[in-house]
Amino acid sequence: MTLFGTDGIRDVANHGALTPRMLVRIAAAFGRILAGEREKKPVQVLLGEDGRESGPMIRFALSAGLMGEGVDVVHGGLMTTPALAVLTSLGRFSAGIMISASHNPADHNGIKFFGADGHKIPDEVERRIEAILEEDPPREGPPPRPGRVEEDHTLLENYRRFLVQKAAPDIFLGNLRVVLDCANGGASEIAPKILKDLGVDLIVRNDSPDGTNINRKCGSLHADLLSPIVRGEKADLGICLDGDGDRCILLDEKGNVVDGDRILMILGRAFREKGELPGNLLVCTVMSNLGLKEAMAQSQVDVEVTPVGDRSVMKAMKEKGAALGGEQSGHVIMNRGERFLGDGLVTAIHVAQVMKETGLPLSRLAGDFRPYPQVMVNVPVKEKPPLERLPAVEEKVRAARERLAEEGRVLLRYSGTEKLARIMVEGKDERVIKEIAKEIADEVQKAIG
Repeated sequence: MTLFGTDGIRDVANHGALTPRMLVRIAAAFGRILAGEREKKPVQVLLGEDGRESGPMIRFALSAGLMGEGVDVVHGGLMTTPALAVLTSLGRFSAGIMISASHNPADHNGIKFFGADGHKIPDEVERRIEAILEEDPPREGPPPRPGRVEEDHTLLENYRRFLVQKAAPDIFLGNLRVVLDCANGGASEIAPKILKDLGVDLIVRNDSPDGTNINRKCGSLHADLLSPIVRGEKADLGICLDGDGDRCILLDEKGNVVDGDRILMILGRAFREKGELPGNLLVCTVMSNLGLKEAMAQSQVDVEVTPVGDRSVMKAMKEKGAALGGEQSGHVIMNRGERFLGDGLVTAIHVAQVMKETGLPLSRLAGDFRPYPQVMVNVPVKEKPPLERLPAVEEKVRAARERLAEEGRVLLRYSGTEKLARIMVEGKDERVIKEIAKEIADEVQKAIG
């Protein structure tokens, strides 16, 4: 049984793994593992959610499964994934579960598991959960005391204090005019409060989640829609978060979109200047534009490239001792406050700090990034067989790589959270890469579309 993708378990709400019956079983398996590790000591798990209408159904099902294994549950309410990760790590909780489908539409949902250290549970624990579900072993010994449940919506205050005191100490952004798009998601309550704490002159948009409007024509996937508001308000900066607050896409004062690669360039240069970039090393994924590597080389910063996903970035950062890494999507990870934080709000705050320290507008800071033309195509697929079992597709990819040679690249992979094949082609000639992307997409469509 395979339930976990690259970022927890995700599906259409009330379908597949996200039906109440299945969620109770998944939570019970996790609860059994936690109770076994704690050896009869109290186990308490924090649940948070991003505001989707399916959130309460999933929360109650997870709670039932955990409580049946003797685990106490705390409902923390509306919050971001990075907030849940931080709160889980502060000592009170044995684990945390975030109910969110991140940037996906409102009819989707998902669950992300975090250990007591605030990091996502390792692959081996995911496999143990899947094994328990498949084997359905009987419980040993007498049934445990049923767990208790409580609500605690004051927890976000602890997160706010942590960010202001640990993740962004000595930062004051007074006189900076900012437009914030909360994506009608988990950041809707806390992000405006934190930015106001830092002295920002703030205009807030899309901060009213109704269960169905999360990510709908707002947030990091639709950052361009904030452009006229940034210009109209004469703002210095636009901040677009995603539904669960771990991604951040920015807009400069002219309304131009500043993506994750440009953000990494800006922070990489700033950290290096301040001596806060150990080993002069930046970590990014295979999805980052080749222009990022060239920009970092000009600043004498080495680049470590990983597979897609924040877990891959985090793993490389820990192994290499890096303090900065991330993805083109705007999921940036920093070592701040003695923790690794993948928090869109923290990312935005540190870019704003660079603007304040240098006195330069964001358009200038991001202006010398020279991206290679890049084409992304998503092909809906009915299954995800290993790509090597698709010889016609493999041949198209091989021919494309030969055609591009050293002046471009091709990346074909499956989405870890959706039934999609993702095709990325990058090169110096936009006409050529569009042609190549279409040829590969057509072949994928024939094979498994």
